[in-house]
Amino acid sequence: ISGTCQDLTDFIILQEQNRFILDAMGIGIWKFNPNSQELIWDESMYKLFEISAQDFSGDYQAWESSLSAEAKLLAIEELRLALVGEKEFNTTFEIQTRSGQRKQIGGRGVVVRNAQNQPMMMYGINWDRTKEVEIENKLQFERTKAAHSSKLASLGELSAGVAHEINNPLAIILGSLTILDRVKNNEEKFQRRLEGIQ
Repeated sequence: ISGTCQDLTDFIILQEQNRFILDAMGIGIWKFNPNSQELIWDESMYKLFEISAQDFSGDYQAWESSLSAEAKLLAIEELRLALVGEKEFNTTFEIQTRSGQRKQIGGRGVVVRNAQNQPMMMYGINWDRTKEVEIENKLQFERTKAAHSSKLASLGELSAGVAHEINNPLAIILGSLTILDRVKNNEEKFQRRLEGIQ
């Protein structure tokens, strides 16, 4: 019997450092087998989805059941498109935790394929994007509000211009009417003023 030994100390230290960094950033790692529907989560995924390892069934259905009703169809379609190779899995979906809290979860994944280009495994990461999405929504609201205010300002300028264009001739007509009253006895002057008004 013969064998080889290798010191794995450096590898284990590197693994622990990577795990610490991912935990500190709130990034969870997952692995999904599309053939068996098996889903494997690391500890950060349980924290992110606010579920215990004992309550996690370890299959695709566990992920799908955590999706909010509004996000379910889109998230499932994003996963399907990634598995058939039409799109990269790079998405944000909403989950609802058991406590009723809604979270926006960012997701990135890579599909591993066999020689026939069939999906064999998928692995990726998830992270909490809730605050980021809230900020994006507020910015979009402010942009929409600013665009609306800009349109109202433009409409105000247009109205002022139209009013000015109408008021000037009206002021001239009003002035001419005043003079018309004074020259009503002079046929020639009266006729010229009348033509000016017309």
